[in-house]
Amino acid sequence: MKKLFFILIILSALICLNAAETERLTHTVYEEYHLNWSPNGKYISHTTVVNGNSEFWYTDLETAESFKIDITGDLTGDMYNSWLADSQTLLFDAYTPQEGRLAIFKVGIDGGEAEQLTQPITLMASVSPDGEQFVYMKDGKLWTCNIDASNPQQLTFGSSFDYHPNWSRDGSKILFTSDRSGNTDIWYIVLETGEVVQVTQHSESDDRACWSPDGKQIVFVSWRENNDSSIWLVNADGTDPVKIPCECGDSMPTWSPDGSKIAYTSKRGGQSDIYIYTLPQTGITKQDEPVESFQLLSNYPNPFNASTRIHYRIEETAHVTLMVFDLLGNQIAMPVNEVHTSGTYSVVFDAKSLASGIYYYRLTTGQHSAVSKMLLIK
Repeated sequence: MKKLFFILIILSALICLNAAETERLTHTVYEEYHLNWSPNGKYISHTTVVNGNSEFWYTDLETAESFKIDITGDLTGDMYNSWLADSQTLLFDAYTPQEGRLAIFKVGIDGGEAEQLTQPITLMASVSPDGEQFVYMKDGKLWTCNIDASNPQQLTFGSSFDYHPNWSRDGSKILFTSDRSGNTDIWYIVLETGEVVQVTQHSESDDRACWSPDGKQIVFVSWRENNDSSIWLVNADGTDPVKIPCECGDSMPTWSPDGSKIAYTSKRGGQSDIYIYTLPQTGITKQDEPVESFQLLSNYPNPFNASTRIHYRIEETAHVTLMVFDLLGNQIAMPVNEVHTSGTYSVVFDAKSLASGIYYYRLTTGQHSAVSKMLLIK
């Protein structure tokens, strides 16, 4: 009975945490999709379906006001979009007035006449971080070109269908969705070498991937549960996939430039509105000093009340996990779950919601593991 009561306390705390981490940005009677966060972090662009017609909008994050980008000529289409580095100009795809086929256009957030950059059928542009190039899909393959659409170069080859590209923030890689494995998975291509790397390997569909600003993680949409979409995070090497606290039917994720938030669409309010999920902050600090061996150091203070800092050393680059367990062996927290380079680290463990008692913490890398214990006194 005591164990059940303790579990209910932890679950209640987690539910409150998840509710606090997710906020609803838009409250409309329309459908929102194709989200994209501006490089300056101030806006989110999106397609809004109004009376059955797709329109191009953006939302100011400071005021939560949404503004239509009035484009001369009434261009229509999916409006898949990508910001330029100035955060004032966007590329988007729409149907050409003459042929009625998709091409890529450029327009400012104040609207006006859009400039057609590419010839049909081209779509799904993603602008490079320096704003000098963009990648797009043509005939089921990825192509790159200069920002004025000159010098087009084919990037992917073969019989696969490659789409939904997303340029990494350091400009070295491009994520994309592909069926080249037989399933729909997330891949990326290293631009310097042309190497193509598979990230996810799943029997269902993974799609709409976006890089984290530091390039260590990828957020994507997956149909892994109940044949409905949900949002997942995965390390860039494909390890440790985890579903973020969301609901089935959530889609279209985009990462904030500072890496602290993920925006996505959800129908949890009845319509497809924009929600923002704030990622948990680990509070991990690092000292760049020579480290000769893996070592789990003692936490301080110990005993402690409310919080304590756990110290450890990593000798070489590795994926590191630090997990906390109660006396019954139940995992109750994971303060660290990411790739570390060599160095001395520390992380704050917050135990405000836990009962007094002895807790164990285990540090693990690919080749090493160590366990220590701490005493919480309230």
